[in-house]
Amino acid sequence: MDRAEDVLGPALAMISSDGSTGSSGAGVLIAGRHILTCAHVVNSYLRHDQHDAERPASDKTVSLTFPFMSADHQIDAHVVAWAPLRPDGGGDLAVLELRSPAPQKSREAKFFKTPDLHRHEFWCYGFPEGYSGRQASGRLLRAEPNGLVAMEDIKSTGARIEAGFSGAPVWDEDLGGIVALVTREDREAEARRAFCMPTRMIERLLSSEWPPFQDVVSVSNKRSSGTDLDKVYRKVWYTHFAPELTAKSLAGVREATGDLFIGRDHIWYEPLDLLIFGDDILRVRFSKAGSDFVNFWVQIEFRSSKGRDVAHFCSGRFLGWGGIAGISRSMFKEIAALKDGGRT
Repeated sequence: MDRAEDVLGPALAMISSDGSTGSSGAGVLIAGRHILTCAHVVNSYLRHDQHDAERPASDKTVSLTFPFMSADHQIDAHVVAWAPLRPDGGGDLAVLELRSPAPQKSREAKFFKTPDLHRHEFWCYGFPEGYSGRQASGRLLRAEPNGLVAMEDIKSTGARIEAGFSGAPVWDEDLGGIVALVTREDREAEARRAFCMPTRMIERLLSSEWPPFQDVVSVSNKRSSGTDLDKVYRKVWYTHFAPELTAKSLAGVREATGDLFIGRDHIWYEPLDLLIFGDDILRVRFSKAGSDFVNFWVQIEFRSSKGRDVAHFCSGRFLGWGGIAGISRSMFKEIAALKDGGRT
């Protein structure tokens, strides 16, 4: 498993106009000459209002350094992707392009996405006022209504996340990878809390604004204390509408092909980013669609933001009873166990 300092150190940037202690925030090197950070960090550097929605012009530059690589060498960058800070705290992303190469020993960071970060231990490094750099650690909680994940400082002493940490990558100690980006601290210092944007949310926000981010994202299926993604079915077909065709044209029915992850209390389907918790499953059925004996599908009815939704899954790995029917039946049993109170 990679160590946080080995991954974050070569990728971590400090956004500062003069390279002195204190900064507008942090950023992380991704995809060649590109830095991912928060929009409000860029606005702060340019002395704009943090909620300014207008994307800075290409002639507006931001200076940054790589403290762990070459702290004295400043590099200018300009904005190439922009998702401004929204009133509800969402949005708030910017991608910068360096105008000269990053330090020789720098290394691009990869992001991991996982359906649930609850109770995972985190570590991050930021640049608060008066410090050349400072570490912070704690525990991640469940997502807020706006999609951000709360970061709770569970220590009685030590540094907390504060101004200067925004834009810093969040290292998940359980999964051994970067899973989020720090966006803001809690307004009440006594709360010792902050908020971060999980990888899945970053990917959605940048899907049209800056598609290359998808290339730095990987799916994590490692075991962790908060989420056990210990059962994975590869090449699973999905359709929202009930399939009624025979196996001869079964592949034509599918709306997506991806991986189905089954955890202790949820299932998660890639590439649709479909997350269903066991408590929300209303009904699970295993049935044959059409006249061909290998055309078996698992139907899940569940509560969602739409009120009530449905999903159909079928293994696309092999043909025959031992393939589609056998693997689909196994998926059915695992998912039915979630509905009945969780897997053991």
